[in-house]
Amino acid sequence: REVLARAQEVYAQYCGPGSDKAMICLGSMKSNPVAELILAEAFDCEPFAANPEVAVDRDRLCPIFLRYRVDDPHPPSCAGGLQLSKSDTATAPGIYFETQSGEWEYCGWDQPEHDTAVVFYIHRESQGRLEMVLGGFSGRATRLLSRTLALRAEEFWPPIYSKHGIQVGAFIVKYNFPKDVQMPDLLQTDLVADTTIIPLHHDVIARRLDKGRSEVV
Repeated sequence: REVLARAQEVYAQYCGPGSDKAMICLGSMKSNPVAELILAEAFDCEPFAANPEVAVDRDRLCPIFLRYRVDDPHPPSCAGGLQLSKSDTATAPGIYFETQSGEWEYCGWDQPEHDTAVVFYIHRESQGRLEMVLGGFSGRATRLLSRTLALRAEEFWPPIYSKHGIQVGAFIVKYNFPKDVQMPDLLQTDLVADTTIIPLHHDVIARRLDKGRSEVV
């Protein structure tokens, strides 16, 4: 409870008066609750609240979902949990994201061959605010993501959505390791993996943010 209160205090201070500022959160909502606040604000969700009432996957407000492992922390989240919706029966841990058709695609995690990460940013130009979440499904993926950003940062630009003075980038990063990787190697910082960067489709963001704007207007 104290950690969540501190996260809300930090984010509220950041959102206060002033412009030309940026916030970068390292880690997913499992390890960094400020990441939860950024995603909740972007997609008009209630932070730190699961969505058990969602009947079908397409009804989720946040288009990215972290399905926890059994032995993970299980913080209530608008973008994470054990079940996408009431109709969902999948159990494989990893990151899921919505596609243009409204279906959800799975990017898996397992040891030792696969891992995955998220890059999300939102730039509110009129407010002079840039917020970014850089989170791996595991600590291993977060370490790999730092290298991906250093070597291939240009592939996370341009934003996939730019409208109403808001720019949004949302990407899933898949890591596939050589099959001969041994368990002790997973703690190394010089891990090598085949890397695939998948941008979410413009329509996935637009049908959420445009809807919110039209309701306000």
